[in-house]
Amino acid sequence: MPLRPWLIVGTATRALAQAAARHGHAVCAIDAYADRDTLQACEGRVLRLDLGPDERFVPPALARAARECVRRFAPAGLRGIVAGNGLDGDLAARAVLERTAPVCGCDAATVRRLRDPLAWSGLLDRIGAPHPDTRFDAPPAPAGWLVKSDRGTGGLHVRRWRARAAVAPGGYFQRHVAGRPASLLFCADGARTWPIGWQWQRLAPTPELAWRYGGVMTAPDLGPGLRKAAWHWLQRIAGEVPLRGVGSLDFLVEGDQLQLLELNPRPTASVALYPGIDIFGLHVAPAAHVAPPRPAPVARACGETIFYAGAPLSVAAHHDWPPWCADLPASATDFAAGDAVCTVQASAATVRGLRLRLAHRLHHLARSLAGAQTQDESRDKQLPSQRKHPGASPGRVAAG
Repeated sequence: MPLRPWLIVGTATRALAQAAARHGHAVCAIDAYADRDTLQACEGRVLRLDLGPDERFVPPALARAARECVRRFAPAGLRGIVAGNGLDGDLAARAVLERTAPVCGCDAATVRRLRDPLAWSGLLDRIGAPHPDTRFDAPPAPAGWLVKSDRGTGGLHVRRWRARAAVAPGGYFQRHVAGRPASLLFCADGARTWPIGWQWQRLAPTPELAWRYGGVMTAPDLGPGLRKAAWHWLQRIAGEVPLRGVGSLDFLVEGDQLQLLELNPRPTASVALYPGIDIFGLHVAPAAHVAPPRPAPVARACGETIFYAGAPLSVAAHHDWPPWCADLPASATDFAAGDAVCTVQASAATVRGLRLRLAHRLHHLARSLAGAQTQDESRDKQLPSQRKHPGASPGRVAAG
């Protein structure tokens, strides 16, 4: 029988591709990096597509890539398309993809309502959900306000508001609220919703990017009252808009209170934390008119964190990565300071033990990459013609 794979499209598709392959789903992918582990999960069926100046796919180029994917990898046709990170609210890119095959999950009208700041804050006001004040004209005084963009991802679009500072297209203002970022990963079939897992979001702040995405970890220590409150508000949201597939409700936790931030109508990076659950299957199930089952709970703490380059870094094609690293470049690559290099993974019996193990592995990786760089620089003096590939952007790894 001719292969009819699912097509995954996103800035970085490794987590989704692995989630699919782990449970026997044949996939191909379009992303910006074609990393080693993405290629392996897709059995080589990956097209690399450069991002535009706004760190998004350019629709005409995306349309050509989708057609080429079908020609190369799915001559019998695609089963459907799964939108990953970097396509949030990008309805032009979605329209391009829908001309190739149906896009799984929420329909375009629902995505528009969930990703438009005005519509989203209006929905939360209507159901009485707690959320930070949001406005679209500049506050009279900048203190205590953030400026965001509806086109951003990974925390790169969040800044403290400074009076008279330029606001990018799609920009809006939100009051800064203290709290620890958390999320609820769920699946839905348009009428019902099921929980998959609860996560803490990790930040990797810099002086310029205080909310830069740093990773994600399971949250077995999130209290039952907070879980009940987040689940209640998700159910209320699902009563207003038809949620389908896998998504994530993001919120802030401060004491025993929470504030809702956003709902991502797509699988997020947290799918990597639940390898025993067929999350990819849950996402595509509504498209096949199959009611998704209720997933089992996860007992062990696990997580991922992003290794960002602290200084310019060159990684050779032959570099020997530890087995707990993911999002690995498939060829020699140069990274600028601040670029996401790879993802570090770990698990432990407790949340505290997990944090310590991730920190230890980050330190170990920094030392090993610095040592390898020194050796490569010495070798490059003897081989001055050796070439390196362009560096990665901060969006290299799956963010949020």
